[in-house]
Amino acid sequence: MQDPIHSAVPAIRVRASLTAALNMLTAEWREILKIILLPYIIQTLAWLPVILKFMPVMSSGITPEPAIIQALFIQNIPWFMLASLISLVIYAYLVTALVRFFILSERAQSFVPAYRPDMWRYLWRRIMVSFALLLSSSAVVLLTAVLCAVVHALTVLWIILGVVALLLVVSVVATRLGLAPIAAALGEDDSLSVSWQRTNGQVVRISMVWLGFTLVMMCAYLVSALLDVVIGLSPDMIKTVLTILKSIIVSGSGFAFLVALQTIVYVHFYHRPEIQVTQEENSHVL
Repeated sequence: MQDPIHSAVPAIRVRASLTAALNMLTAEWREILKIILLPYIIQTLAWLPVILKFMPVMSSGITPEPAIIQALFIQNIPWFMLASLISLVIYAYLVTALVRFFILSERAQSFVPAYRPDMWRYLWRRIMVSFALLLSSSAVVLLTAVLCAVVHALTVLWIILGVVALLLVVSVVATRLGLAPIAAALGEDDSLSVSWQRTNGQVVRISMVWLGFTLVMMCAYLVSALLDVVIGLSPDMIKTVLTILKSIIVSGSGFAFLVALQTIVYVHFYHRPEIQVTQEENSHVL
């Protein structure tokens, strides 16, 4: 049963949370850069062989044949698997490092990443949440397919209802269980049941926070697309370098923004009862 103090926690404020996350990025960008720079470079180098093989085809100005894309993918499966594994480990490290910096003020001693054992707990919890999402969404898809097969006349209706149900189920599972991995990164109680209890009745509000994040990132990618037009006027070699640098900056900033927002949501539901804040501080932080 949920304890009274957590059941009484007020709804999270959407605009204030987004503003606080952006303020964290602008105020601590040097420390964030120190944390993410080398891991992002390593990740880029891991994907570089694949990027260089696909770039001539994708930037030729001619829509490539599906068979060509498929052939390139098959030829580079080992690189895809290796780069994906490296990216997964780097992702777990970066989230853990950023979360512990944002909440515990654990600063990087240098640009060289320090080993963080909690990253494996985070990764395991993230896998469990992903598995829960997969099971719940698969159940909705299977039920929709069965209804379509049984009642052909209402196929369109079942598909529409299935899409709506899928969005609702994914939203509920993701918002109710999504804080457990953050708790794991901090070495706190990371059980899925605790995350489920703490976020009781807050699905809409938390979903609105992530919707706000999506809108901000859409604006960022719109600016990125405009920069692509300018970069496209450069010579091929310079264009390749600038494209990679722009991708690192945009994706790195978006990733740090996402983690900052996750920590704000986490603190609201996990730490708020233990943190004494004034009305003025609350308007700036949460």
